[in-house]
Amino acid sequence: MVKNKYLFILIQIILILCLSSSSFAITLNDNGQISAISVSRVVRVKSEADILKAIQDANLKHIPIAIMGKQHSQGGQSLASNAVALDMLSFNKVLKIDLKKKQVTVQSGITWSDIQKYINQYNLA
Repeated sequence: MVKNKYLFILIQIILILCLSSSSFAITLNDNGQISAISVSRVVRVKSEADILKAIQDANLKHIPIAIMGKQHSQGGQSLASNAVALDMLSFNKVLKIDLKKKQVTVQSGITWSDIQKYINQYNLA
């Protein structure tokens, strides 16, 4: 009987530790690997509606928002502690190209490499 009581207490302690809020934090780092930061969640953005919903949810909860792409900053500038991190990498389309002005309009998640590949077909890279 005493063994069962201690086993029950041990299971409760383990559950409390596993379900504590810190265990749900997501730790992110940038290219510099200097400043690991815990965020409350990561939203993988695929549409403007995703962005709007994430911003509205964060505002209701008074949580900061961080926008991230390839995370190439060196000192954690693109991250914010306990923030909702918007992963913009899927938001990566070329929206418009103006060949006369040599100007391209893109979504915020596109990489420089992808832009170069796209404009290369017009001899602009």
